Amino acid sequence: IDEQTDENTIENVIYRYRKYTIGDMVILVRCQVHSYEIDSTGKKEYVNIYALNEYDKSSYLSKDSNLSSTLIKKELQPNHLKIAKWGACCYLGGVEKMKIAFVTRKDVTSSSDHIITGVYEITTEQLLKVTNFNDEIAWGIFKEIVDLVQRQKDDGDYILMKTISIAGNKSMLKLYRIPADVAKDLK
Repeated sequence: IDEQTDENTIENVIYRYRKYTIGDMVILVRCQVHSYEIDSTGKKEYVNIYALNEYDKSSYLSKDSNLSSTLIKKELQPNHLKIAKWGACCYLGGVEKMKIAFVTRKDVTSSSDHIITGVYEITTEQLLKVTNFNDEIAWGIFKEIVDLVQRQKDDGDYILMKTISIAGNKSMLKLYRIPADVAKDLK
């Protein structure tokens, strides 16, 4: 860090670049890695650390609340998308383990004082199984999006939106081109 660098601008993550091949496409992905640990054999294992905030002060601090699979299952349902996203990020980054901290406010009126009531460690592989992550489906969706963008005849700015049909209970991805004058105002 030099004298002109503000310490608050330094990120506390490592960026790891990974190369994936999908069909005839080669993709470079920049992934975040939060930390690493040295295992018993001396091998470096990448670890990402996340926090689940408790909004109902009754569960994390109760006497019966240990970091058992019961608590994890209870938190998985309302936080499924968030936890699945964490798992996907770990998968892309080649992160072996995750640590999930359970955090609650020390006082409900204070937004700055917190208590870490426990930390649950899980391998990325285990978490992906729990969240039903399928890498073939994920890469297939990614490939469809890339193909959709490549089929566009005009260069420009686009918005990708997911729409859900209430009647058919189906979701669809739609790509909309933003007019140049509107795109200029958005930047």
